[in-house]
Amino acid sequence: QFFGAAVAIASGFSVGREGPGVHLGASSGSQLGLYLGLPNNSLRTLIGCGCAAAIAASFNTPLAAVIFTLEVFAFDYVLVNLAPVLVAAVTGTVMTRLVYGSNPAFSTPAVTLQNLPELVNLLLLGAVIGVLAALFTHCLEYFSSFQKSAPRWRRFLIASIAMATIGVWLPDTLGIGYQTIDKVVAGNYLLVTLLLITLAKLLATTFCLGLGIPGGLIGPTLVIGATAGGTFYAFLIAAGVSSEELSGGDFYALLGMAAMMGATLQAPLAALTSLLEMGQDATILLPGMMTIVTATLVSRIAFGKESVFHRLLRVRGVNFETTAMHRSLREVGVLAAVDPSFEIWHREIDAEQLEKICQSKVRWLILHDGKVPVAAVRQRSLADFMTLLKQNNLLPDEAAKALAANEPLNLPGLIAQFDSHTTDLAPPQLVTLSRVDSLATLDEAHETMQRDNTRLFYAQSSHAHGLDGIYGLLPLESVEHYYR
Repeated sequence: QFFGAAVAIASGFSVGREGPGVHLGASSGSQLGLYLGLPNNSLRTLIGCGCAAAIAASFNTPLAAVIFTLEVFAFDYVLVNLAPVLVAAVTGTVMTRLVYGSNPAFSTPAVTLQNLPELVNLLLLGAVIGVLAALFTHCLEYFSSFQKSAPRWRRFLIASIAMATIGVWLPDTLGIGYQTIDKVVAGNYLLVTLLLITLAKLLATTFCLGLGIPGGLIGPTLVIGATAGGTFYAFLIAAGVSSEELSGGDFYALLGMAAMMGATLQAPLAALTSLLEMGQDATILLPGMMTIVTATLVSRIAFGKESVFHRLLRVRGVNFETTAMHRSLREVGVLAAVDPSFEIWHREIDAEQLEKICQSKVRWLILHDGKVPVAAVRQRSLADFMTLLKQNNLLPDEAAKALAANEPLNLPGLIAQFDSHTTDLAPPQLVTLSRVDSLATLDEAHETMQRDNTRLFYAQSSHAHGLDGIYGLLPLESVEHYYR
């Protein structure tokens, strides 16, 4: 990612620099968590820390990096998530400022809203940006599936030819495009040129990223938003609106940047925070809120586009749910919910072992076949059931003879006999077991339960096999307890 993105950006591909940084930060956090043997919910927090540090270092906007991580990763706003991400963002920003100084990624002028009636224009600008954001996401989805089975060299060659063709006619679309933002803010483009750059940059970025060119998309979306905002301002001037009634092209360009970012990522608060940190003026918050919220709603509600990152995950076959239930379950590891009160027994037991089982104080009995656990039963239910059988002489002849001779008795088989032939005696429920990794989250366990129609897991260490390293049992009721 590091060298590939460096070559791609230096070669003029329309990709951003923050994407590889996020990949490096996320992979570093993941590797650190794996090395320390942390559960997946803690691993996810470390991945978020790496992303926050990368975003903060790329744009010199620590607070926006924190909000971005919480919104895009669907973290709950709680201290256990917020504190480590804050520390990571501050660390990334400090390291960048030690090397490059405190200047932002690109300069933004001091802008302000001239008059309140201009909010109507910003409402229209937000709607236009929302359409562009939906188009960006749709094109990226389409190009991600285009030539998907083709060799990598062929996809890179096609992307190179397309980017070179666009770059010959519109050089301002090459690279990340931060210089283009400076020119838009300075008012160096005409209406037609701004419109062409906006559409060409959108097409070039989605085409390059869709074909697998390493790079990010946040930087190019900022450029697209800036040129779209400049286009909207130039259109108002061409339509006869006096420049004295408007706040200026730089004002519309800055709002377009934030709105495009918020609508594409479906992270309006992160976009608003970026606007505040880049503009360094709180008076821009009101118009920023109007534009960003409108763009986000148009993209989400009118076109049904969720975050571009989540859409790309679905294209790759990864389902990432962001409902309140899934967010709650992702925060909890399996080991926090397992029932550790259990004993492991072979499914074939003699009279002496049965007596020990009936006198046990544990809640669960795990039955195995000599190799792996196969079923589990409540200890109290089994003890009461066996006591009832003995007191009423209801034991089958073969079972009674086996117990009298202290020979092995197949416990699941005994329970199954009464389950199929007895109507007035309720046997204990024998539940089939499935394995879940002890490092998994409750969300992963719940997803497996739904997929495999399983109601009970045994949590086992990642490095253990057979009957070793079992921490406890995880029934469906324990999982549901964390979101009901």
